Amino acid sequence: MGGIAPTGNANSRCARTRDVILAAQAIQLQTKGYEVTIVTTNVGHLAQFVTASHWQDLPIDRD
Repeated sequence: MGGIAPTGNANSRCARTRDVILAAQAIQLQTKGYEVTIVTTNVGHLAQFVTASHWQDLPIDRD
């Protein structure tokens, strides 16, 4: 049997696919000069590709 065996379940593959698409969009914006931070609960994975922060770690401007 040839090919590559999938890892994880369908939901985890979909999540990885969404992360890659999101990271690619952020990278494309960065190449156009935009400063991009992805706000997520999945910082560890996305931070491999782009700047990512957990939403609870964002500073709050109370002015």
